Amino acid sequence: MHRRQSPFLFNGDLSPAAVPAEGTTQLGAVTALRGHPADTPTQQPVLGRLGGEPDWIQVDETPACPTCANHMAFTAELEEGHDFATKANFGGGGRGYLFSCQPCGEAAFLWQN
Repeated sequence: MHRRQSPFLFNGDLSPAAVPAEGTTQLGAVTALRGHPADTPTQQPVLGRLGGEPDWIQVDETPACPTCANHMAFTAELEEGHDFATKANFGGGGRGYLFSCQPCGEAAFLWQN
């Protein structure tokens, strides 16, 4: 049985991270990004999502786990961002996609543009 998850969107301005030397670091401590529920409209630019289903630019490229050969679970999607100085580069207008296989401890990252 496949359980459909609602995506959790991230929006806001990017800022350089100042990571503490020790201890657990939460996302909010190192970036201006803030979580935003996907089912609530926002005027802020959306920079990615956690969970749910990938919003493919091209065709579905869900990877197979290199250990067990099962389809990997979608984990996160990242967009390039809107500030040239801080944005990720996924080929000019692209998106990055992160997948994982929890039973095997494997992960995969790919991008499309």
